[in-house]
Amino acid sequence: MEQAAASGAYFRDRLNELRNIASVKEIRAIGLMLAVVLIQEDGAPATPMQVFQLFVKLREMGVLSYSALSSLVFAPAFVITREEIDAIVEPLQSILNGVRLRNGVVEAA
Repeated sequence: MEQAAASGAYFRDRLNELRNIASVKEIRAIGLMLAVVLIQEDGAPATPMQVFQLFVKLREMGVLSYSALSSLVFAPAFVITREEIDAIVEPLQSILNGVRLRNGVVEAA
């Protein structure tokens, strides 16, 4: 349990590094269940289709997440390592830096 708590804190801290990306509204976390809440350029919540498109891009890069209404959700195993967390955050950061969420679509930045 201590490792899971430490991993959850590390994962949250790594995801908080994404808050400077325009499409990231906030990071929500309870232990090892974390969500990246997404918004469009006009401040409206990301649409489920936009989130799904990002989910697919992540999956193509080998990262599994859950697609929620306006969020990408992560719920890894309690034994996840820091290296595995980094292997989730880095592709996510790359994807989010390379797109714009606008008018209900995902556009290349």
